[in-house]
Amino acid sequence: MPVYSRKGARDRAREKLVGAINCTIPSFTQDLRGINDKAIRHDVALAERHGFLGTLGVCEVSITLPEYLDFLRVVRDEVVISMPIEGELIPLSQIMPIRLSATNEPARPAPKGD
Repeated sequence: MPVYSRKGARDRAREKLVGAINCTIPSFTQDLRGINDKAIRHDVALAERHGFLGTLGVCEVSITLPEYLDFLRVVRDEVVISMPIEGELIPLSQIMPIRLSATNEPARPAPKGD
């Protein structure tokens, strides 16, 4: 095991561990019939004001694939700075990451059988 001092560890952390990424959870309308664009935009803007370097679009909620893709588009549209946006789809049959940036469209799910 490497030998290090508390001060050395803090100095290295201050130099190398810069920034953090938050998680954005989809907000829904009061009647729960769809996503709440205004609330999602508020959450993303607040994350930027707080200085987060990126956001993860959370999918572990009761949301359909089209709603989740709309949610990621709203997040992307609201980003003012060049903030990375990450999203994950976790269907029961497979684990498939989706990456979405301010300039890229979301990946499409692979056709069945691929």
